[in-house]
Amino acid sequence: MANDQFEFQFTDFRIVSSTFSSKIIDEFDPSKTPEITVNFAIRHEYHVESKTLVLFLKVDMEGADLPFNLSIEGGSLFTFANPIENQDRLLQIAEINCAAIAFPYMREAVSDIIRRGGFPLLLLPPQNFVELFKTNHPDAVVV
Repeated sequence: MANDQFEFQFTDFRIVSSTFSSKIIDEFDPSKTPEITVNFAIRHEYHVESKTLVLFLKVDMEGADLPFNLSIEGGSLFTFANPIENQDRLLQIAEINCAAIAFPYMREAVSDIIRRGGFPLLLLPPQNFVELFKTNHPDAVVV
C-alpha cells in the first residue's frame, strides 16, 4: 500500500513575508526582558500531482513593553515519495512532523531579524508540535 510509509524530504525554506516595526521607547532597558506575546499559526497546501506539501509557519510577536512588533511567515517545501490520500494523516504529518523540521529555520529567521534591528538576542521558545496539534484539533487521534 502506498500510504503505509510517509517518506519525504525537506526541499526548501523561504521567508514569504515579514513586517518589522521598531517603536520609540524613551527608557528601553536592554537588560530587562519585556513581556512578549507570541502567536503561532500553521497552514499547509498539498499538491497531489507533484506529491509536494507547502507548509506555512507564521509568527506574530507583540507586547506593550516590547520595543518592536514582528510578523513573519515562512514557507517550507516537502516532497513525498508516495502520494498521501488519507487527509487525517496528511494533516498530522504537516502540522507535527513537517512543522518540527521547519521550525528551527523560522526560529533563526526571527532571531536574525531582531538582531539586525539593533536589539538583543531573542529566541522563540521551543514548540511541542504534538501538543499544539492536539490543541488545534481536539477531536483528532494522533497516530
